[in-house]
Amino acid sequence: MSIQHVELGKMCKVSAGQSAPQGEKYFGKVGNPFIRAGSLDMLVNGGAIDQCEWISDEIASKFGMQLFPENTIVFAKSGMSAKIGRIYRLKRPCYVVSHLATLQTSREIDPQYLYHWLVLNPPSFLIPNESYPSIRLADICSVKIPLFPLPEQKRIAEILNKADALCDKRKKSIAKLDELLQSVFLDMFGDPITNPKGWDIVELKDLLDFITSGSRGWAKYYSDIGDTFIRIQNLQNGQLNLNEIAFVNPPKSAEAKRTKVQSGDVLVSITADLGRVGVVPQSIGDAYVNQHIAILRVKEIQPSFLAFYLASSGGKAQFNRLNRQGVKAGLNFDDLRKLKILIPPMSLQNEFVQFREKLMQKSKKLLDSKVSIEMLFSSLQQRAFRGEI
Repeated sequence: MSIQHVELGKMCKVSAGQSAPQGEKYFGKVGNPFIRAGSLDMLVNGGAIDQCEWISDEIASKFGMQLFPENTIVFAKSGMSAKIGRIYRLKRPCYVVSHLATLQTSREIDPQYLYHWLVLNPPSFLIPNESYPSIRLADICSVKIPLFPLPEQKRIAEILNKADALCDKRKKSIAKLDELLQSVFLDMFGDPITNPKGWDIVELKDLLDFITSGSRGWAKYYSDIGDTFIRIQNLQNGQLNLNEIAFVNPPKSAEAKRTKVQSGDVLVSITADLGRVGVVPQSIGDAYVNQHIAILRVKEIQPSFLAFYLASSGGKAQFNRLNRQGVKAGLNFDDLRKLKILIPPMSLQNEFVQFREKLMQKSKKLLDSKVSIEMLFSSLQQRAFRGEI
């Protein structure tokens, strides 16, 4: 089958969102959702759009914000989020932050078809400089996509939607385990924002033995095999996800020694998607972090409890407040040292961590199964866009 390839800019209106109003007073529960770069992780993993911030039409009009229609496709075009390549199709009209590119399809291309093509071909490959990740709208417009007749696009999209639904079922099973863990956490420790059980609260600085962040310029040390190199996308829901790992052959230098992690280190993203958290397991071997991640080596607190707390509503609320203090998302060490941490008795922390470990063993089996399903799905996607299904 001969397949026509057409530039994306000829099939879509390619643009970007607008800057976010600065201040909590501009956000509420009426109007339409406001999609930030940091919202994409939650949304692409099946989170409800209601969990996003909302802006009233009156406020949006005051700031000259555009309401993007249902089926608009969005992805990060600047910042570290652009390197992760998450694609989302709006399920209802939304306002969109300026860091996101927006694609509104013409009548000649099915939005679900385009969505699936972008998932298979994330636009992160358009980033010219990994140290300063940014994607130009003009480069997005120049990307060529395979263009089948519209009925064939819809058929391909329908097949991929069904296959995607199987992947979603596995994700939902994993999400249920996460929900159970959240429920147990709340039952044991109470709401981390209101602290109804009256636990002692300290600043993170009182719990630190060591704090640092990764170094710039490690791209030249990348290799197909070697030591583990931890990036933002590996920090998920308070744990380390090593399914998409990079490898490095590190230099023998003091800088490499400084950024080498140890078992039990708590890792926190300090740019772009602020506050993504993970804990270094015993089995990781030699591993290092990039410049977008801070290493917290702690004392007098269970690292896994701390990581889960930072990933909870109590931690996220603090990261969100820090995020709104500046135009460019980023945390410094002073920001981290001043984070407020609940300190329940160590016996309760240990009990929670033990329960979490048992649950994570079940979750790992589901994750391994999910990876296998996604590999099959990826193969189906490639065949679909070659016209082989």
